[in-house]
Amino acid sequence: MAFRIFSAPIPVTDGVTEELNAFLSQHRVVNVSQHLMQVREQPYCVFVVEYVGGSSSGESSGRLSGGGGSGKGGEQVDYREKLGEVQFTVYNVMRKCRNTLAQEAGVSNFTVMTNQQLCDIVLLKPTSAAEMKKVNGVGDNRYAKYGERLYAAYLEGVEAAKEVEAAAKKVEASSKGAGTAEDGESSGSESEEGASSDASSGAGL
Repeated sequence: MAFRIFSAPIPVTDGVTEELNAFLSQHRVVNVSQHLMQVREQPYCVFVVEYVGGSSSGESSGRLSGGGGSGKGGEQVDYREKLGEVQFTVYNVMRKCRNTLAQEAGVSNFTVMTNQQLCDIVLLKPTSAAEMKKVNGVGDNRYAKYGERLYAAYLEGVEAAKEVEAAAKKVEASSKGAGTAEDGESSGSESEEGASSDASSGAGL
């Protein structure tokens, strides 16, 4: 059996539900369990899908949607797919901070920082706020206005990502353990049935 973890912040959007349903429809699913967890003040919903390896119509990414946005040239980019589940958590915290800063300043979100720039910062893994200026388009003016708060959001996101990853691994391990226990009980029952059958055959002789 194979396991796939899906996680998404609550409230879960329609796009998330559609992608999870698409994954389920493309695989031979054995079981789906749902778990709730909270990372800092953000509740998350974690789905653990147990399925038979392989798919009927192509592999799904296994990551819930909600991370799309425009990249260079205006093309749509799935940043969750591009970054992976853990780094996307960092990106998501920074994106929320970016949106708050834009609202406070009365400007568009992309005036503060584009989605691509946020993605580049996450991939850069800066060790200081000033290091974010290495990202294309993040000049002195943007840094002076928003740099410190965005870097604080980056650090918060890194810690949140660690907690999400650890929680997801615990859920996966728990699900695998439950599956192993059920397999053991099943094998035990088959052994008992076999023994009873043998005993009956012996009595007939």
